[in-house]
Amino acid sequence: MPTHKREIAAQALKALWMEFQLEGEPLIFPSPVQGRMQIEHHPMLLNQLLDMDRQLEEPRPGRLKNWRSLPPPDYAPGIASIGEVNTLLKADLVLPAEVGDSGTVPAAPYSWMYYIFEDGWKALSVYFYDTDGNDSATLAVIPMGRQDDWLAFLKPCRMGDRMARSPRNDLLRSDENTGMRELVVSRIVKVCKGAL
Repeated sequence: MPTHKREIAAQALKALWMEFQLEGEPLIFPSPVQGRMQIEHHPMLLNQLLDMDRQLEEPRPGRLKNWRSLPPPDYAPGIASIGEVNTLLKADLVLPAEVGDSGTVPAAPYSWMYYIFEDGWKALSVYFYDTDGNDSATLAVIPMGRQDDWLAFLKPCRMGDRMARSPRNDLLRSDENTGMRELVVSRIVKVCKGAL
């Protein structure tokens, strides 16, 4: 009987949870934010969130303290094993890049991640190409009871979808706008502060 990649990824997350001796009962689930940006696996955006969180006067729920990329576990062969990105993005970090674009950015790499939060709890995640479903997938494992904190951490992820659907999406599609990264980051900061 064949085993699906998603099952292998979930089993590997549970094994990593035990290997790192993380606290709490592990809760494994798919990311509620699936898309090209996949902020919880994008090094540039994770670093921007860290910088932004350090500047906040009041701590926010789901505040990230640190993160690191993990090597793929031996018991999950072929799952997020080479750090491939599924596309290049325009400078807005939302729309796919096209021939002739400049200022492009790689999308989040397929990867295994380890997160440490300000409250002391930890989480793991894997972003991979699921050949069974012919699409990218993200699974996370967090301590049971930390669901609201995880969703608060992911809140900026919704920003990309909002921007793409906003009435100002003509700005997003403009190749002449070179400040798109700054706009995206400023929107992430506003989302985190609850302004959007």
